[in-house]
Amino acid sequence: MPRLVNAILLVALSLLLSSRSGFNDVCASRQKPQSRIIFQLLSVDNCSGKPGHFEIKNSSAVRTSKGDNLINCAMENYGEAKLLSRLDISITACRDGISHNTCESFSAWKFPAGVCTLATSDNTPWASVIKAIRPPFRCPFKAGKYTLANGTVNVDAIIRIAGSQIDLLMNRIWVPELRVYNEKQDLHICFKVSCSFARSRIQ
Repeated sequence: MPRLVNAILLVALSLLLSSRSGFNDVCASRQKPQSRIIFQLLSVDNCSGKPGHFEIKNSSAVRTSKGDNLINCAMENYGEAKLLSRLDISITACRDGISHNTCESFSAWKFPAGVCTLATSDNTPWASVIKAIRPPFRCPFKAGKYTLANGTVNVDAIIRIAGSQIDLLMNRIWVPELRVYNEKQDLHICFKVSCSFARSRIQ
């Protein structure tokens, strides 16, 4: 019985949304956003004091006329990872620069399985970054040299994750640290990104 009720509710909701779509389109055309959120890369650094098997070299970002960042770097994987078994992400938020006085731990995420699938998913903030890696990133993650050319961060995915808390992104420097472990549970990849977000006026 609960399944039947849920099905009826879903049908009713879809009909309601479809009947309002024309009205919503008119409203959207009248209320076009005046600004958009852009991602600004400040730096990419290998983790200090945490030896791994992967190194990022010569990272840089080029800003386009629309304010987007195109990310470039060279990378080297010093040993094959047959499996990426775990991903840990810790996020630090800083005010007015990065120092022990202005930074605090903000959140931490742990992904104990499915890291290769997560890394290559189209719905993540880093999807287009992964797609810009050559040779292509895949598991097993083979040893060798890699390049990233003109990678971009999917800001729309970040906005979806932030939801109603989107304004918290502004006026802070964010430092996510990513730690990826191999099939032996050894730390294989570790790096941190310093970045910020800003609103750019739509012209």
